[in-house]
Amino acid sequence: LRWVLVVPPLAATFVDPQSTAGTREAVLVVFDAVHRFGGTVVGEMAGQLLLAGWTGLTAHQLWRTRAVPGWLAAAGALTVPFWLVGQAELLHAVAPAVPGIEVIPFAFIAWEVWLAALGIALAVRGWRARRARLSPIPIAAAP
Repeated sequence: LRWVLVVPPLAATFVDPQSTAGTREAVLVVFDAVHRFGGTVVGEMAGQLLLAGWTGLTAHQLWRTRAVPGWLAAAGALTVPFWLVGQAELLHAVAPAVPGIEVIPFAFIAWEVWLAALGIALAVRGWRARRARLSPIPIAAAP
């Protein structure tokens, strides 16, 4: 929402012909702070950590309930370490001593493939359950 609620007034102030150089410098500082907090801290770090938590818990439940094949549940769980290691990439931007390990793109790709496979597996499971409910019940032959 920073792009919708914060950036337009900042941009308008920055390009306003009546804005002073000091005002423009202040706009740049405010933008940088909002961008780092709203984008990096809330959007990327918190968002990716919540996504990793959801994925791990979902994979655990899928494994426990056997709602999908075990390998598919495990595949979801295997994406979680990528999300966690990927946080180093975000920290590297502000703490160069932290190694910038760029695995987030791989985490997203693996997670999206897992979600697609999970959706297909659950759809097939639902289709099979519906088909089993609708199939005719054999009637025993009369003696």
